[in-house]
Amino acid sequence: MPLIVAHPPKGSLAKLGQALESLSLLNMKQANWMKLHPPTAATLKRSYAHPLYHLRVLDLLTGKPFGRSVDRVAWVYPLRDRRKRLGVAEISIITGTHRSVRVTEGPFVQKLTRSIEKVARDSRLKGRWELRAIRIESVHLLALWIKKQHGESIFVPVNSFSNSLVVGRWYTQKEFIAGVVPEARRIQEAHSRFMQSGVNKKR
Repeated sequence: MPLIVAHPPKGSLAKLGQALESLSLLNMKQANWMKLHPPTAATLKRSYAHPLYHLRVLDLLTGKPFGRSVDRVAWVYPLRDRRKRLGVAEISIITGTHRSVRVTEGPFVQKLTRSIEKVARDSRLKGRWELRAIRIESVHLLALWIKKQHGESIFVPVNSFSNSLVVGRWYTQKEFIAGVVPEARRIQEAHSRFMQSGVNKKR
């Protein structure tokens, strides 16, 4: 298997274990609250757990290199119960500490799971690759970030904001940035116009 099994930090796993235990108790009291029956943290040892990064597009727009424009903001844990129902737990990282837990279900979770499994089976991956994800809130984009150890990166959009980045297509880092920057610049310019109009109204 070319995708390396990640080893999340102990603090993140501990927070996940606490959250799953609480959700299991809640699920017993309110059976219709969620479809997923939360598994234990021990069942996730060989799941596709991966770090989530945030891309600061303003840094890209001002000329900073990609590597200095990303921050690790969470760990993501795909969940699957005994009936193969899917969910995703996200453990945020705030000032180096693993904090809040968010568990989601629904169509997007299925899309993310299919995307990961499809990449994991792809014969184009040679050698050992690390699974990551990257999210850009301002353009509503989430992409898988497949990074070769001491080598290249591949980006695979899970959802897309425009035709510049197609869901499921593989992009090099240069191609990925080229697809993100125009939309980010458009949003920045629209925000600047909105703020300026507000200033003018107050005068």
